[in-house]
Amino acid sequence: MYNTLKERGSFTMGKKGQKYNKYTIEFINEVLKEREKNGINSTSQKFQIPSGTIKTWKHKYKNHETIVKQKKGFGKKDEKNYKERYEVLKKVHWLLGKPRRFKVMFIRENLKNYKLSLMLDVLALKRSYWDKYKNFVFDEKDKICLQEIKKVFDENLKQFGYREIDKALDEKA
Repeated sequence: MYNTLKERGSFTMGKKGQKYNKYTIEFINEVLKEREKNGINSTSQKFQIPSGTIKTWKHKYKNHETIVKQKKGFGKKDEKNYKERYEVLKKVHWLLGKPRRFKVMFIRENLKNYKLSLMLDVLALKRSYWDKYKNFVFDEKDKICLQEIKKVFDENLKQFGYREIDKALDEKA
């Protein structure tokens, strides 16, 4: 038996910096028609294409798969999504260091204005946490505390972060 794949001859690796050829669908169809007429070896020599590539094209053609590779990657992000994220972040950056219950209260208040997934993402909350506490009845004390936080934030021209808000609340108490 063979000790390694290399001894069998079925193992090939691309070299660093190697360029791969890109073929159009028209060219691939022409090669496949030529293969039907003259066989794989003569077609491979005529077009200077490895016979394995032609076999792969034929297999994909039989199974109705796409022959030309699709571009990989995430694609361009939607700018609208960035704008929405920025709008939510402007409204909630004062909440980022606060307990999660305040974040849940904020989400409840703003479900009509923003998408739930967007708010969960910006506030770094897991969906399971939201599902668990979305119907939770908060104490009146929590609601008053949230109003105080908003008040301090608004009084300081909406420029305070959570640390400054904590200091201001400590000074008031």
